[in-house]
Amino acid sequence: MSTETAVPARCDPRGQRAQRLAVGTALCLAISFGLELPIPMVAPVLAVFLFATLNRPLSLKAVLGLALVLMFTKGSGLMLIPLLHHYPFSGVLLISVGLFLAFRYGLRGGNDLVSTFLVAGLTMISAAGTTDFGLAVMVIGALVEGLLVAVSVLTVCHWLFPEPAGLQALPPATVLPDNEASRMALRAALLVLPAFLLALSDPAGYLPIIMKSVSLSRQSCTAAARGAAGELLGSTLLGGALVIVFWCALSEIDPGKRTPIL
Repeated sequence: MSTETAVPARCDPRGQRAQRLAVGTALCLAISFGLELPIPMVAPVLAVFLFATLNRPLSLKAVLGLALVLMFTKGSGLMLIPLLHHYPFSGVLLISVGLFLAFRYGLRGGNDLVSTFLVAGLTMISAAGTTDFGLAVMVIGALVEGLLVAVSVLTVCHWLFPEPAGLQALPPATVLPDNEASRMALRAALLVLPAFLLALSDPAGYLPIIMKSVSLSRQSCTAAARGAAGELLGSTLLGGALVIVFWCALSEIDPGKRTPIL
């Protein structure tokens, strides 16, 4: 007889979590554009990550600590800017090693948030700084502001859609063996590197691609490459189709402002 017990339907948290994810992401997007944040897509992306990994709101102490960790990890990208300017090959090689170590840290039981912020700092900040140091500082500020918005919305959504009573905390992530963690970390680093190299030529145009590649690399750490690629293509196509539908609906509301979709 199996020792596992099924979760009762009334205690099933999946419905509440799906509502939190949908409402929270939409709120982050609306707040980001409403406040005219420098990079408005940062808050929704961070919200998806937070809502998928946390099943309870963060305390004020944890929020402040998370903001400090974010600024510290992003500072690592600032230190690599002079190296990329004067010794580009050595700089790219050092960032490649840093990406491998950051992914491996997360796979060996480290904090997933710190691992993700390290990857973003090594790639986004250093790439932005190759064009303008002020742009790199602006990206750091945008990431901190986006994180604060995402954490605030996380608290509000947990108040609107609380977890069912008596639900146990999420189990800790599985720690992979040494060889398996190294292999998957290498694969994840190789997924991020092409987007980073493209961003060196045009940081403003390719920064969103870096964030998407970081998201895909995290999927590659827990899923087969074919499955991760299928999820990426499917979500992108579905998102594009929904954008067209909503754009047509909004155009019908005010036909005088209709513009062609390119």
